[in-house]
Amino acid sequence: MTLLAAPPSVIGTINPDGLAALARLSAHERQVDIVEARFDLALPDFAPVFAASLTSCAELEQTGTPVLATIRLIPDGGRWVEDVTRLPWFDQALAVVSWVDIEIESAIAPDVVRLARARGKRVIISHHDFAGTPDLAVLSALIDRARAAGADIVKVATAVDSLEAHDRLIDLLRAQRASPGAPLAVIGMGPVGTSLRTYLPSVGSLLTYGYLDSAVAPGQIDARDLVRRLIADCPVYAHHRRGKNVSKATKRGL
Repeated sequence: MTLLAAPPSVIGTINPDGLAALARLSAHERQVDIVEARFDLALPDFAPVFAASLTSCAELEQTGTPVLATIRLIPDGGRWVEDVTRLPWFDQALAVVSWVDIEIESAIAPDVVRLARARGKRVIISHHDFAGTPDLAVLSALIDRARAAGADIVKVATAVDSLEAHDRLIDLLRAQRASPGAPLAVIGMGPVGTSLRTYLPSVGSLLTYGYLDSAVAPGQIDARDLVRRLIADCPVYAHHRRGKNVSKATKRGL
């Protein structure tokens, strides 16, 4: 019998305005495994919000919750307009956070990977398709590109509007699960893809995303609900969460 080699992680996305309040909670109360700071949502007052948000990110990191920095472009579901102008902001974020996300199509992807490597941080190289789910050959080629570019994890998120697209993402994960190189996070967007947000991580997808304040992608669900569902659906994740809770209790002397 083959089981998952490692538990998946639940990433909770949040607007930068909410990071300070989140940092005031204990790591247990935050519930998610990683917090995604969606810095692009700070526009139009980006610079002052970014500076304050980095302080909160540092507090999250210091109190046991890794942070993923994302500055998402408009075509990929974000608010940022010009690709290359993100680089200095990524550089500043990488001084604080553990993770960074950059799109495979981005011209600055090699630079972001280089900056992350220099600081000992990890990189998600991502692809988003809001129009549909391409065939397996197209998706596999994108995954190969992201691995070659130096991804620690490759993220593929596509719109799922039919059972055929739904099953295609399952087939993609099945085909790629034993492939060498960076592991895969596969996400189905839209109502038909919502069930995949717990099914795919239960069978090998390394990440799944929920929101901590408001949804940033079609079909995204509340991160706390996502944690509860994944505990119920994925024994390896349930064991992982029990281990984290026991560790916290031990540190408190309980």
